[in-house]
Amino acid sequence: MKDINLFSHYIGNKKFYKKEFLYIGIIAATMFILLTTVTLTNIYKIKSLKNEIKMLESYLESENTKEKLAEIESKNNRFKIMKQYYNTLVDINEELKKQDIINTDFLEKIASTLPDDVYLNVMNISLDNLQIQGIANSRVSIAKLQHNLRELGLFSKVVVININEEKSQNRYIFSLKCILKGSEG
Repeated sequence: MKDINLFSHYIGNKKFYKKEFLYIGIIAATMFILLTTVTLTNIYKIKSLKNEIKMLESYLESENTKEKLAEIESKNNRFKIMKQYYNTLVDINEELKKQDIINTDFLEKIASTLPDDVYLNVMNISLDNLQIQGIANSRVSIAKLQHNLRELGLFSKVVVININEEKSQNRYIFSLKCILKGSEG
């Protein structure tokens, strides 16, 4: 006859509970070690950062650093003042350019009006007029120059003062007078 063990059910569960407690213990110990390591690492980092802050504060409070800071602030103030002066000078320069009648643009505009066969010998520019003396191959070229100068819109009058023909060289010597707009002459 076979023995009946009524407690066999409880004996097998003890082994199961022992394994379960073992796994839970291993996981808890691992988590404890991990959390302790992270905490100690953070404490070390905090202490090293505090030491670094103390070093930086002592550096910032030193006399040498304060002198350098005062020098930099002085230079910064001078730079701001110089920048204001520069901006003022730029504004003044722009105003002078606006008032300056005779400039590179003015001369380029006059040069753009010259027909191909017209050559300038003398150009006198004053505050109120422009006088041109030159040589042309034909009277038509002189008339084109006069017309082109009128079309610029810079002059109130453009007058041909005289034209002399040089028959030996088959060319014309001319003089033009242009009165700038806004002047009385």
